[in-house]
Amino acid sequence: MAVDKAQLSIVAAQVGIRAWNLHECNARFENSLDDDTQAAINPGGMAAEEIPKEVIDYLLHLDESLGNAFRYGMLVAVATLHVETLAAYCRFGIIDYDSALKSKKNGSDIAKHLELLRERLNITLSSHLEQCLDDFRILRNFITHDWGNFSLAEAKEALKAEEACNRLNAFHSCAFGRLGDSLVLSDHGAVPFAIDIEHQLNEFLKDEFAKLP
Repeated sequence: MAVDKAQLSIVAAQVGIRAWNLHECNARFENSLDDDTQAAINPGGMAAEEIPKEVIDYLLHLDESLGNAFRYGMLVAVATLHVETLAAYCRFGIIDYDSALKSKKNGSDIAKHLELLRERLNITLSSHLEQCLDDFRILRNFITHDWGNFSLAEAKEALKAEEACNRLNAFHSCAFGRLGDSLVLSDHGAVPFAIDIEHQLNEFLKDEFAKLP
């Protein structure tokens, strides 16, 4: 059965809109946080030396703490969109999608959908894209299960998270790190990189599905 390209066109467009909405949400928050931080350090109408150092230190701490928590939530949302994008293309490209997915007993949701794309549609992502998707999956799980805390996670899961950070940093230097026991996501690096991977995924699948009969 031929792929219903009209349906897939709608899906691709809507996936792209959701990725853009996440991008806009992230940019608005990060920019406002930058403005708040600068306002704390250089308050209008008041000499910096008039503000106790303890107050400025706390405000900077507040911005860092709130910012990292926000990035946790954003990364979970974008990594979830990664999975949903793969699932959407498989659902509208494979006629017996539900039963085909149930037949895959092992691996993550991402691995199962990548296998379906290869087996049923002869579509294979680049090794770079596949690795990034899996690394963001690992960090999403690390955040949702252990709130990005290395001391709370099982040793095996903590090691997986550290290794995922190292691999992702090879493509986007210093966006992912560790401070004490906490996973730290850089303000203008980590989430935009995850969104860029989503954009690459959607564009690649859109082009590949366009070639199908």
